[in-house]
This record gives sequence, structure tokens and C-alpha cells, in this order.
Amino acid sequence: MDKKIEDYIKEVDRRVDNNFALAPPLFRILWWCGLRIRPPLFQTFMFNFLVNGIIVIVITYCLIPLLHPILPVVPDNSLLGTTGLAVFFGICMGWYSAKWYEKEARNAALPKWEDYNPPHFY
Repeated sequence: MDKKIEDYIKEVDRRVDNNFALAPPLFRILWWCGLRIRPPLFQTFMFNFLVNGIIVIVITYCLIPLLHPILPVVPDNSLLGTTGLAVFFGICMGWYSAKWYEKEARNAALPKWEDYNPPHFY
């Protein structure tokens, strides 16, 4: 894992109560696997929209058939209805989460990732 990412995670864990949102598990897994992507607060709106939207689409698409016997939200559990509902939820949640990250980054007045210099913990 990149030293800058490690320092970012340590700083977030130390300073923030809601470290789940500022360093989400998906990003931690990707960093652990060696992908050098910026944290979500330093990403663009479109990146956060697509990543979060796709995750919600996949999860919703998998959950609808399992929940159908309990909560029939899609008539006859059709493929088109399931896909449409999953895409709708993905767009809504992707938009919401991207706007949230954008607002949090603006409130924190963060510099660009290239200029970000977290304190070092040794």
C-alpha cells in the first residue's frame, strides 16, 4: 500500500468519528490489493457517482430476487423490472453519495491530492 494512503488512513482513523465514509471498506480493499487510487474525498464527482452507483446496482440486483417472497416490489420478479429498479436505486444513491463527498471535501477545504501532505506516523 502507498505510504501516502497509509498516512491518510491513520489520520482519518485518528481525527474523524465517521471513518467508514471517509475511507470506505471498498477503497481500503482496493488499496490493500495495491491499486493506487485517491480517497473518495479527493476524487471527482463523476468517479464517486459511478463507483457508488455501480456498487448499489449490483447489490440491489442481487437482493431483489431474495427479498421478492417477503416484499414483492417487482411484479413477477421480471428481469426488466429488477434491472430497472436496480439501475434507479444505483443512480439515486450514486448521485447522493457523490454530492455528499463533494460537500465534505468542500467543507474540509482540502487541497489537491498531489498537494496533500498528511502528518507522518512512525
